[in-house]
Amino acid sequence: MVKRGKKIFRILAAILECPTAQLTDQLGESVRMLEPVSWEAKTCLEHFLAFCFANPLGRLQGIYDSTFDCNAACCPYVGHHLFGHDRSRTLFAAKVKDEYLSHVDSRKKETPDHIAVMLRSLIVQDSVEEARDLISYCLIPAVRKMVKALDGKDNPYRDVLLAVLHTLETEDRYAAVGPAQYAAAR
Repeated sequence: MVKRGKKIFRILAAILECPTAQLTDQLGESVRMLEPVSWEAKTCLEHFLAFCFANPLGRLQGIYDSTFDCNAACCPYVGHHLFGHDRSRTLFAAKVKDEYLSHVDSRKKETPDHIAVMLRSLIVQDSVEEARDLISYCLIPAVRKMVKALDGKDNPYRDVLLAVLHTLETEDRYAAVGPAQYAAAR
């Protein structure tokens, strides 16, 4: 994984978990970090940050639950978006756990295909190719489906998912061509 993306993915993973009192601090740090990386992602998180400042934590937690935990179309499990409820999802989760998550801290007991867990797995990847595979073939398609599930709905988590999507796409392009070529193309 490209070093510059590691801290961003740690923070985005935290934002995609049930909100805590640290959420606005995490969002502020993300906005600062994303400014040179993706203007689109930064703007999306600024919108979400403004929403968070205007609403109490309990309301944010309720919106999180209704968005991710009570809505199958936007559940936080990457395997669900790639395979549905098919047996393939179980095989996918097992493969992710064995190949990519062996050194990810899993104290929270989330399933291996939870989006926050998979974003954290990008932090510890030694292989750029493996990280790109997770981004290109797993995370980007799943996040696109999650965004689509929230299209036309007044849901602040759509901004978060769009920020994650823009960041993943930027990182994918960056890793594909290398830093020098990417800088020249921008």
